Amino acid sequence: MLKNEIRDEVNTLYGYGNTPDGLPVSTLLNEWINNVITYEETKSGLNVLGERINEFQKQYAIYAPAGANLKRIEREISVSEQEFLELLHGLNLAKLKMQDAELAANIKPVDFPYYPLSPNPTKRKVLVLAAAAIGFLLVFGAILALEYFDNTLKNLDRAKKHLNINSLGAFPKVLLKLGNLNFLFVANRLIEMAIQQINTLLGNSEGRHPRTLLFFSTMSNEGKSVTCGNIARKLKLQGKKVLVLNFSRESLQQFETMQLGYSGLTSEKSRSGTYRKKRRFSILRFFLGYPDLRINYNSPFLQDPASYLEPDEYMQYEINTGFFSVHNYQDLLRQNSIYPPVEPDYVLIEIPPILYYSYPQSLVASADLPILVCRANRIWSAADRSALSNMMKNTREEPKFFLNGVSIPEVESLFGELPKRRSRLNRIMRNLVRLQFYNRALP
Repeated sequence: MLKNEIRDEVNTLYGYGNTPDGLPVSTLLNEWINNVITYEETKSGLNVLGERINEFQKQYAIYAPAGANLKRIEREISVSEQEFLELLHGLNLAKLKMQDAELAANIKPVDFPYYPLSPNPTKRKVLVLAAAAIGFLLVFGAILALEYFDNTLKNLDRAKKHLNINSLGAFPKVLLKLGNLNFLFVANRLIEMAIQQINTLLGNSEGRHPRTLLFFSTMSNEGKSVTCGNIARKLKLQGKKVLVLNFSRESLQQFETMQLGYSGLTSEKSRSGTYRKKRRFSILRFFLGYPDLRINYNSPFLQDPASYLEPDEYMQYEINTGFFSVHNYQDLLRQNSIYPPVEPDYVLIEIPPILYYSYPQSLVASADLPILVCRANRIWSAADRSALSNMMKNTREEPKFFLNGVSIPEVESLFGELPKRRSRLNRIMRNLVRLQFYNRALP
């Protein structure tokens, strides 16, 4: 028993100093730490080596194509150099052959040419002056001929002569390219001038409210809707309550197809259609010096009045059999079940083209001021005169015309000198041509 206890104690003491595998405990921890450090160092070295390999591969991918490009450039330089040397060699051979031909030839000039001391006189100056004079006369004659045979309304004076009625105002073309012209100021001022003219003509009806303005034209696409909308918008900005009544083109088309001879609804559009937007300007017209007459259809002055007027300010009425029996705008509202929330100060009514469609005579007679809208680039025909004459027999007041689409230079007769940025040289030349040397305002 004592031996067994001594053996167990010795084994226990041995177990405290050694591991189950027989390794000394005092050296095991140091060896483990050394092995862990060695492992981590090896692992870090492998990571660093892997990163260096990746960087090397990236640099290789960058510089590898450069070697091929250098070889290609060297080959092109070599080919160009060989070509230049061949050309230079051919030039040297040609010069040697020319020298051989000069030395071998026995032909020598006997009488050298005589060069005059002064050139013979020519008629070049006379021909240039004559060509300039003839060109000026041809261009001037063409301008006079075009002006003489131009039968369009063009400006207010010519339109007044053709229409035999007084003018209400004019509105210029809204072009894509307007140069240095302050078009917004000019357009807004022209609309304000038209409104001032309307208020002047309606001055004797101060007690009558609302004031009824009837917009009409002899043909379609004259600009009635945009003119009516611009005037209504300007009146609204001046604090007035407006009501715009425009006819429904769908109902007009349906009513047109109900006439005698139509078998039913057709796919043809009504004559009172929309503008056809043209955006093309040929290069040939540009080189011939023609102006760019393309219209800016995105201008706020050419938008649909329904886009900037409130729903209770812009309404459409139907064209039907009862339309021709209305006597005033109240009948027109009741017939179409339109009830404005407030009584307007101005009622602007647009009717279809009077040359193509009939119109209610009582409604025309009830209008305070009929306004004829016509384009400046159209010819006033005998049919237009007859339609206007029949219209004037039904109006209480003489109609006034509003000229739409006037060219920018023609606006100066109504607006005066157009506001645009001009250079000092341009102002001096204008004053010189007009013999106005002291028109500048004194301080």
